Amino acid sequence: MSTAFQPNLWADTTLNDMKRNLQIVQRIVNSITDYTKFVKGKEANGYTGLQIGAMKPVALPASESDVNKPAKGTFRFAFDQHVGSPFEVNDIDNAQTNIELLKHFTKDAYEAILDGYDEFIAKGLITGANKKLKKSDTTGNVITKADIQALRLELNKMRAPLRGRYLLVSPEAESQLLDISEFISRDKIADATAMKEGIIGRVLGFDVLMSPLMPKTDTTGAINATAGSNVKDTLVAYHSLAFGFGRQLEFNAISEPKALLPGAIVNIYSVYGGVIQEPKYAVSLRDN
Repeated sequence: MSTAFQPNLWADTTLNDMKRNLQIVQRIVNSITDYTKFVKGKEANGYTGLQIGAMKPVALPASESDVNKPAKGTFRFAFDQHVGSPFEVNDIDNAQTNIELLKHFTKDAYEAILDGYDEFIAKGLITGANKKLKKSDTTGNVITKADIQALRLELNKMRAPLRGRYLLVSPEAESQLLDISEFISRDKIADATAMKEGIIGRVLGFDVLMSPLMPKTDTTGAINATAGSNVKDTLVAYHSLAFGFGRQLEFNAISEPKALLPGAIVNIYSVYGGVIQEPKYAVSLRDN
């Protein structure tokens, strides 16, 4: 290993680049409830603590029972996800001191790890969704306005806040949404600068996100342990309070010398966890 290898430099550069990216790009991971500030650096294998809830208006004068409780209770999730982005570096000293090389390597690393976050959360939302609906089109499995209305109705019945609702779709579903007149694609919105990149449009109160990482489900709407059973294209409507997520370790970096390169293998990795915290605020929709 290079005596000059500085893991903190790689980890901090990755973290800073990721934070800048998330300020302008809407990913799945920043559409849900993030507990990282409460769990970062905790010497534990999980988080047991406050669960953030929604605020609501009350008529005045208020009684004791009307007082909002932003921390509505406790819940738990394990730090059981360890995702890294290992890569080869021929000359670690040069890569570390050359700003452009360092940024190239760490940019690829944070994008790969963000993909890991997003896939983990998408699976959690679909698995934990309180309701699992089927598309109204029983032959072509095309998403219709009635489907979006059904998703909205379920969230309305559960009194999910109107602000902070998302519709997470696959590439196939995105193409079907374009044929729904109520769908307003990003290019049709007058002030697109008010929206983060990554939001492809809006429909009936939902900000729409598309991810090629969307998992398919089986005939029950569940993600089956037998991969071959997951053949149903599935989307999920949710509120940001539906899922709780936190990183115990935002980023760390380690290096291992490899004589055959010659050079080193650098691994930038993250330790995190999450769980559905409000199942009633998530509704999935699958093919028939």
